[in-house]
Amino acid sequence: MRAIDWKTSARTGHVHVKRFREERAMPVWFGIDVGASMRIASGSRTKIETAFEAFWAISEACVSNRDPYGVVLYRDRVDRTLPPLRGESNRLLAKQMLEESRVDNGSKALGDLSDFFAHLRRMRVVHSLVFVFCDEIEQLDTRTLRALAQQNDIVFVTILDAFE
Repeated sequence: MRAIDWKTSARTGHVHVKRFREERAMPVWFGIDVGASMRIASGSRTKIETAFEAFWAISEACVSNRDPYGVVLYRDRVDRTLPPLRGESNRLLAKQMLEESRVDNGSKALGDLSDFFAHLRRMRVVHSLVFVFCDEIEQLDTRTLRALAQQNDIVFVTILDAFE
């Protein structure tokens, strides 16, 4: 009954139904742990390479759906942030950022999820889909996570090595 356009129906003498097209431009955030523990490999690929590959596949869907997406690289602190943008040009910027992070700077720092979530809260990220690529979830500030999860959908993608 709500979808009937009553004014047009009365004017024309025929029932007219409104058609709605859902606007879905949900920003997508990718948090990728680039700490020392993600650079470990027992086989031919490191955990960070696996995370980058998963990011690349999901970001392709974002480009296809015209959803804006951003990337945050973190270890013991947030290293780099690429704000959410639409399109292939953002993929090229993300690729460059990821390639630069592949170069190991000798850091032994481990990924800190609490700092990453605090960073998203400081940036006032709301109504977003947040993918978190990490190798372990420990000592997480549940208050920060809970506050962020009330306004966002959070998906944890745990990257494990075969021998862990």
